[in-house]
Amino acid sequence: MSQYIHQVGEFNEKILNIKDRPIGLLTIGELDYAGKAIEEELQEFQEAHANMDMIGAVDAAIDLTYFAFGFLYRMGLTSEQIVECCSAVHKANMDKAASRNVSKRVVGEVDAEKPEGWVGPEEAIAQLLGG
Repeated sequence: MSQYIHQVGEFNEKILNIKDRPIGLLTIGELDYAGKAIEEELQEFQEAHANMDMIGAVDAAIDLTYFAFGFLYRMGLTSEQIVECCSAVHKANMDKAASRNVSKRVVGEVDAEKPEGWVGPEEAIAQLLGG
């Protein structure tokens, strides 16, 4: 995965000309762009499913991650920081338990539930970002 994240960083730098930035939130314009890009890719993902298009669904799902990692790069995170933050989120997610009773999700689908005493990744992410 780290190679993929480095590739997304390379794209943002070489193609979009987005150079190293201080860590911070997206500008209002970038935030608007992010929302529209994610919505467009999600729609493509849903349309591919409706059309029984496995290749299109895979492409759209990967594009969703490409945009998401690109937004982190635009927020000033290095590829290494993105990888470490992903690991922190993964570690926290691995402490969850499978459940079909998560009310904010689709009823009947398996999701992950936070057990009693669960600790989220926020503190680890803050340390990784120097905050």
